[in-house]
Amino acid sequence: YFKNLPEDSFEISSPRLSSDTRLAPEGEYYETDIETIVDIFHTDLENGLSALEVVQRIQNYGRNELPTPKPPTIFQMLKNQILDFMVIILLLAALLSLALQDYIAAAALLTVVAINVAIGFSQEYKAERALAALASLEVPLATVFRDGDRIEIDSRDVVPGDLVILEEGDMVPADIRLFETVNLQIVESILTGESLPIEKSTEPIEKRNLGVGDRFNMGFMSTVVSKGRGRGIVVATGKNTEIGKISKAIASAGDKKTLLQKRLSTLGKILVFIAVALCLIMFVVGLLRGNTILVMVQISISLAVSVIPEGLVAVVTITFAMGVQRMQKKNAIIRKLPAVETLGSVTVICSDKTGTLTEGKMKCSQIFVDNELYEVSGSGTNPEDGSVTLNGSEVRNGNCTENFKLYMMVAALCNNASLKIDRETNEYKPVGSSPTEIAIQVGSWKAGFGKYQYWLSDEQKDNYVYVAEAPFDSDRKRMSVVYRDVQENQLIGMAKGAPERLLSCCDKMLDDGCTVTDLTQD
Repeated sequence: YFKNLPEDSFEISSPRLSSDTRLAPEGEYYETDIETIVDIFHTDLENGLSALEVVQRIQNYGRNELPTPKPPTIFQMLKNQILDFMVIILLLAALLSLALQDYIAAAALLTVVAINVAIGFSQEYKAERALAALASLEVPLATVFRDGDRIEIDSRDVVPGDLVILEEGDMVPADIRLFETVNLQIVESILTGESLPIEKSTEPIEKRNLGVGDRFNMGFMSTVVSKGRGRGIVVATGKNTEIGKISKAIASAGDKKTLLQKRLSTLGKILVFIAVALCLIMFVVGLLRGNTILVMVQISISLAVSVIPEGLVAVVTITFAMGVQRMQKKNAIIRKLPAVETLGSVTVICSDKTGTLTEGKMKCSQIFVDNELYEVSGSGTNPEDGSVTLNGSEVRNGNCTENFKLYMMVAALCNNASLKIDRETNEYKPVGSSPTEIAIQVGSWKAGFGKYQYWLSDEQKDNYVYVAEAPFDSDRKRMSVVYRDVQENQLIGMAKGAPERLLSCCDKMLDDGCTVTDLTQD
């Protein structure tokens, strides 16, 4: 986006946007009307920010990134393994064994320490590398208006005052104040814990100190658009967003020990106390019986070393490692070994579901057109798994009836769900709020008539242009869209919904021969 700017655009001497523009404060603007916000952030509802303003604001506000703790270095990871209390006790016991010239015992103790440190370090090192790879694998994108153009940018380059466009399946790139919504619903469970999507509006809310879940005219960073579309002005980025405040608190919090770590530490202290007490008792008793000081020191130290359960540390570490391997088979990354024990301590999982837990997925299994029943095989989320068949023969976009093609047009275009390639797995990933819409979209793809596979593909995207949409709601009980057929120079209206509502709007129908006839009660 910045490649066409003059080089001197990046040489900014003043920390402010301009000589007569004050730096707008980031924060909560749910009480403020849109006109005031536009003035505060010096933006434009039609054209957005200019390229020069974006560069200046990145310098003033910083990049739109959440605060994250600095990853540990290799030295820090090794140090954390060695400074474990039980490991320190084993090292001291090994040193005492060396002092007594008991090299076999010292070698055994050092071997246990080496195994423990090696397993713990290797697991943490691999986990950190895996997390770093995941973090760099996919950078979220944001759709914004800048200089009057709609463009996609790295979400880290979003700045306060940016004009953001939200569509179904998008992740909200920053905290934004909404000024336009079309049936917009956003899932904010990451902030509120509420699994149901929140219906959004644009009017100011004249109440103070509202919780995040009650700010219906705001979109929050890292939440997901489940339905509809909208536009808004960015009012907070990075650490000043609601999720940023949580991330900042988490990043500043120190590591807490698990219950087992606390118990092992307590056990180690008890063992040290017992060993010291026994050493003193044996030393005193031996002297009273006439033994020399050197002999009693050797006996006391040997007794202290024998009290240390060197096998305990090895058993615990190996058990943790086995647990980590089992979790890895389930595609879970465990950063530190003791975390496995915390997961194993869970005895009750609470759910807000009253019945059975489901995947929330649906599948298109049959299509009824022209008094013919088409079968759809395969999964409901993977368009490459399965096909559409009629009487055992596969149906594709080259060998179907005109009525079937029109049906597929409505299924694909009167539908806000879509399918995208996941760059990590290189597989199709459904994007959409409704399992029903996803199932219908996948069904149309299997027949070769997917939204971006056929109708809006690179070859045909200029033939069909989106014009308008009337979203589904509880009153209309139907969804309607209008596209322009550029080749035929005409508008095409499409709708789907409850049969009784659709039939009440119709007085014509297509018969089996794709001929328009009157629709009668029969």
